[in-house]
Amino acid sequence: MQAISSKSDPQLHLWTRAEYHQMAEAKSNKLEIRAEIAQLKADRQQSQEQMEQRAAEIAELCQRQTERDVRFNVLLDEIRVLIRRQFPPEGTE
Repeated sequence: MQAISSKSDPQLHLWTRAEYHQMAEAKSNKLEIRAEIAQLKADRQQSQEQMEQRAAEIAELCQRQTERDVRFNVLLDEIRVLIRRQFPPEGTE
């Protein structure tokens, strides 16, 4: 087995090629995991923004529906008043 020295370690550890490749692979996997985490965070942020946008749209739709309901009830009350004028209850004429 051929050993590879680490120049950055003052104690000069010797590694076999297999150990060196395992370390390199572990470092590569760590970088891939970090990239995946960053992507997941970005996806989560985008999803959160979309949810907030949808919530705002739903709130706006609810507000418009409430306004329509109020207008409908006003018109319904006006129709009832007109019907009462046109056909007053018996005994009130």
